Amino acid sequence: VVESFVHKTRSKKNDGLISRADSDFVPDGVYILHETLGVRDVEGWNPKDNEGVVGVLVVNDDVKFIMAMEDSEYYYIWSKENKLVYDDNYDVSLDSASKDMEGLRNCRKLNDPSFPAAYYCHTYNRGGRSWYLPSIGELLLICKWMGAIQTALKIIGGDCFRLDDYNDCYYWSSTEMGYKSAGIVNLSNEMSFASKKFLAKVRPFSKFSFNEIKESFTKKTVSKKTAQN
Repeated sequence: VVESFVHKTRSKKNDGLISRADSDFVPDGVYILHETLGVRDVEGWNPKDNEGVVGVLVVNDDVKFIMAMEDSEYYYIWSKENKLVYDDNYDVSLDSASKDMEGLRNCRKLNDPSFPAAYYCHTYNRGGRSWYLPSIGELLLICKWMGAIQTALKIIGGDCFRLDDYNDCYYWSSTEMGYKSAGIVNLSNEMSFASKKFLAKVRPFSKFSFNEIKESFTKKTVSKKTAQN
């Protein structure tokens, strides 16, 4: 049984997302996720509702994730030791690394203080969600949607990316490149690899599912009916 999903339509007054049964489809784009209001459009967002914002939702084909509002306070290394974590990923090419969309799966082996960048994401706490260090492919999607993401971050009072400072744009990914290196992305749309002892920024991600979209519509519909009654 294939579940039908909710098609998003825009509202002039930012009523949020209006439910409509549809085939397996959710429009690509950048949205705001709020603890109680659910998924909302960036256009028309009222900053008075910023308290309770969980992060920025990015939808790109079948990839959906929440990006945290802020960077880590400190720079982190990838690991304390030079050792291979993923046995099947030794000497990964940048081309194949760019297709890695499995940040959450990668981090199952990085849930330990000896992997500071990933462990920071594991201990990050907002919205009662589980957070992880994104893969290279997921970080590259940030580059693709950068304009809309920067707008959303500014509206919700988050940390906008400092694209004007080349040295301050490097973010760790969870994609391992070998014994001594891991994938890193400069958000000016450049990916490379660096020593696991290199200090770089971290921005936590959290997976998002179709069920959460449907739940946000359900909450909105119930709330609207209650208000009418």
